[in-house]
Amino acid sequence: MRIVHITGFGQRIAFGGLQRFLEEIIPAQRALGLEVDVLGVTTEALTAADGAIARHDWLAVSKIGREVLRATKADLFHFHDWYGSIVFEHLYREGCRALVVTSHLPLRRGFTYRDTGLSWQAKSVVEHRCLAAAPCITAPSGYVKRFLIEEYGLSSERVRVVPHGVDCSTFHPHNAAAVEGPPRLLAVGRMTEQKSFELLIRAFPLVLATEPRARLTIVGEGVRRNSLDQLISNLNLTEVVTVLDARSKHELAAIFSHSTLLIIPSQFEPFGLVGLEAMACGCPVLAIAPTGASEYLEKAELTNSYSIASLAAAICGRIQALSEQEDAGSLVRLRAKEWTWERAALAYQDLYCGCMA
Repeated sequence: MRIVHITGFGQRIAFGGLQRFLEEIIPAQRALGLEVDVLGVTTEALTAADGAIARHDWLAVSKIGREVLRATKADLFHFHDWYGSIVFEHLYREGCRALVVTSHLPLRRGFTYRDTGLSWQAKSVVEHRCLAAAPCITAPSGYVKRFLIEEYGLSSERVRVVPHGVDCSTFHPHNAAAVEGPPRLLAVGRMTEQKSFELLIRAFPLVLATEPRARLTIVGEGVRRNSLDQLISNLNLTEVVTVLDARSKHELAAIFSHSTLLIIPSQFEPFGLVGLEAMACGCPVLAIAPTGASEYLEKAELTNSYSIASLAAAICGRIQALSEQEDAGSLVRLRAKEWTWERAALAYQDLYCGCMA
């Protein structure tokens, strides 16, 4: 079976969840014997389609999609978010129904990669058309599935949840004993509004009031890097908060292993792959619910308020609880090991076969 994943050319972002997903799922699918490739829809092709989408000239959009596809052949095409929409338009018009669409980051919360020439209106239109027509839709979590049902009006039967996994051969403890000592808090991801690192920084002075030895490290890259640096300076936190550029997976594994707690303060988190990666390294996690991270986190690892004071209190509570639990790192690693990319690949293989039946 030949599968072609269709995504955006601009998805080469170190901490983008979609990019990490493709990097991990493709080898797992190939290990099952599937022939797998990736087709990137370039910024130029999407820009060319923008005017046609605005005019609702779907024949013109289809022609652009056909040019992108060219001689690419597959038994099934797997689309990710709205990036491959012009190719989807062409294939659907040609009668192809071996099409799967995965909604990693639905547009209606206002968060999306801003790396194409498509206008916001065009993105919304093509996303709606793909989700309305797709024979099979998947979501990385029950949280996203519920969002698609409530915000997009999709029926529950049309959306299947296929959670992500974690590569425990890469993400594993590195000298975990080094976690002893002052609390080392960590946040990892794209520096965008969605990830809400500003909230975490504003909560940190309240954390210091209870845990004066605590330190915070933020790892990532993105458009809000300068504003984060400025906020840290304004709050006089430069001695206790460190911001690092994006790191490789192996470097991240070492950072996770030396951290007391990973915090996911995102306003909208479809799955939170970084949380599983941290847990695989023996680093516990705290996230703000509702969140896709609820797939693998327990109630004690979630807080349900975006209040600065509430987040600080939750962080301090987790630090205290972890200090009283000797085997916390081992326990979260055992839980993370249950979430494998092989399991995700098998779920997709079953889904693909059903679509082609």
